[in-house]
Amino acid sequence: MWKDFFYFSRSDRRALAFFVSVIMVTTVVRLARPEPEPDDYVVAEVEDTVLRGRRPAASQETGTLQAASAVDVDVRVRRPDSVRTARPVFRRQEKYPYGTVLDLNAVDTTELKKVPGIGSYFARRIVEYRSRLGGYVSPEQILEVDERIADTVTGWFLVRDTFSISRIPVNSASVSQMKAHPYIDFYMARAIADYRRKYGKIENPAQLSLLDEFAGQDMERLSRYLSFE
Repeated sequence: MWKDFFYFSRSDRRALAFFVSVIMVTTVVRLARPEPEPDDYVVAEVEDTVLRGRRPAASQETGTLQAASAVDVDVRVRRPDSVRTARPVFRRQEKYPYGTVLDLNAVDTTELKKVPGIGSYFARRIVEYRSRLGGYVSPEQILEVDERIADTVTGWFLVRDTFSISRIPVNSASVSQMKAHPYIDFYMARAIADYRRKYGKIENPAQLSLLDEFAGQDMERLSRYLSFE
């Protein structure tokens, strides 16, 4: 009776032999695998040095460890058999107090990031747009940089000097030079070049306003960036 209970067919015996082989191979591989070395990176001096704000030298054992300042990273020290990990800590950006007013044509990205509502992305875009314009003539132009910039941001800025604005020489600039300006597209630039070729020198913005490409354009805004010499 008990023989019937432990009876296995040929296919059952093959499956059982396969599983036994897998278990044996797995056991041999685990036993043959060398034990991991103790974590050379974890030393008590690292935590103490980092928390004190100093930058320790490289590990004498590995020659590769360079811990960052506690201002930049938060070091977690685990058991000696674990790997030390460092994760960046994003600290709140220092902001200017309300009532601060900055010259929009003089600030850099570091100062811009101290204005509430402006982070790294907007700061970089504001400086890039200023370069394309040739300089801001009004704080409201900052809203042209990105539609997501809040209207209240303009209250933090003023424009002290508009005499140093870079202007486009209408009668000598190439099409590529003119269309690089945010207020002039390719068709407007080509229209200016065609007009110069047909009729000669352009004397004032009124002549441009007669061209179809400039119809409906804010000529007052554009004229601040044009030179007709």
